[in-house]
Amino acid sequence: MENTSNRKWTTRVMVLCGVMIVVLCFLTFFRHMASIVIVRQLGIDNAMVRATLIDVDKYLKDYKRKHTKNSDGGNSENQKINFKELYPFPVDEANSKQSNSKQSKTFSLYQWNNMAKASLSKRWERQSTIIPLKSNFIEISKAYNLMTDWNLTAPQAYNAVIEMPDCKNYWITLSPRNHALAIKNAALLNDFNNYLKKNNIHFMYIQQPSKVSKVWDKNIDGITDFKNETADIFLDELKKYDVPFIDLRDEFNKLTREEYHNLFFNTDHHWKPDTARQAAKLVFQQLNRCYDFNIDTSCIDKEKFTEEIYENHFLGSQGKKVTLTLAKPDDFSLYYPKDKYKIHYVIPDLSIDKTGNMEIMYEMSILDEGIYNRNDYGIYGYSDRPLIQIENESANNNHRLLLIKDSFTNAEAIFMSLAVRRIDIIDPRDFDGSIRTFIEKEKPDMVIVQYYTNYGEKQFSLK
Repeated sequence: MENTSNRKWTTRVMVLCGVMIVVLCFLTFFRHMASIVIVRQLGIDNAMVRATLIDVDKYLKDYKRKHTKNSDGGNSENQKINFKELYPFPVDEANSKQSNSKQSKTFSLYQWNNMAKASLSKRWERQSTIIPLKSNFIEISKAYNLMTDWNLTAPQAYNAVIEMPDCKNYWITLSPRNHALAIKNAALLNDFNNYLKKNNIHFMYIQQPSKVSKVWDKNIDGITDFKNETADIFLDELKKYDVPFIDLRDEFNKLTREEYHNLFFNTDHHWKPDTARQAAKLVFQQLNRCYDFNIDTSCIDKEKFTEEIYENHFLGSQGKKVTLTLAKPDDFSLYYPKDKYKIHYVIPDLSIDKTGNMEIMYEMSILDEGIYNRNDYGIYGYSDRPLIQIENESANNNHRLLLIKDSFTNAEAIFMSLAVRRIDIIDPRDFDGSIRTFIEKEKPDMVIVQYYTNYGEKQFSLK
């Protein structure tokens, strides 16, 4: 009889706990949705709102970004720019795109499966950012894994984040082997180089390094991570086509292992701003040797800047995935030139059009966000934008560069802009116009392509 009574009380307690968990989840979800409506949509901020709702600062910033005019009269919310109209594809190229679209219907089931996985993964990453207490739940999960010492990553789980063996708090993302893609992309880039040759425009491809060193990380490189192997195959193909390139890995691999790893953030896949500064100087020195550009690179020397350090401030994309339970935030630096520059800075999709010193190219409002929401690296150049145009009226030359890049080059482009008269920056992941039409209109004397070799056709055909 007593056992029956105990079982009843146990059942009641379990049911009560279950009900409390459901109620707690419902209240959290309700507070989250109320925050979206009251703060992000209506912009209401008072003591009661802060006492009862969640993520008020984050959603208040979203409201201000959407409704506040920037200093140049433009709206700080993204503006939809039709780059296809501004820089249209030639008629034959447009027809070719339609033809390729029809051919794409014949993709194999395997190809469709991979595309669907990639699409679902990106959609999940976007949607998962609004899950209430997402970071807290992940922290609990990581703490449990740490406690049980289950720190396993499946061999097929590429794009998963792991800690570099024998290197505490240095996080990397594994990339699979893809020789066929490297060979195909090299052929596409050769076609683009031939197009530029016909128009008497110089070209250079820049191979950027990854967090895994060819020299010092042989326990990972070519075994579970293949970024360097893919890059080597890609550059070998470029040699066959006689396409000019600069391999930044050659210079950085001269460093010790500790120095090499220190080029990058521990918790993010990007290099540090000072590494970007070094890369900008190396690229211009090589262009001077190859094309007699006579660009004065002394303006990019480290002693020409003051450094402002934000300690333990940046939790990068890799750190966010493993959370603060496992990762320690990086220090983050902003650099300010000691010399004065007159820079005209334009970002069409943000309606930004302003003139000033180097710091006008920094989106300082990012610093106000919470550690799981902000991307400190995105301060440089307002993160990823389809098109940025920079005119340096203080430059002592008339070089006009077009830099075609991904996010890795955001900080580097800022330092580059101090040494040349004009630099246009295109991110082909977001720019939907014709890059060749852009070139014919803007007439650069040098085109630089710099990003990883594992992108698809759009990033390398450059039509």
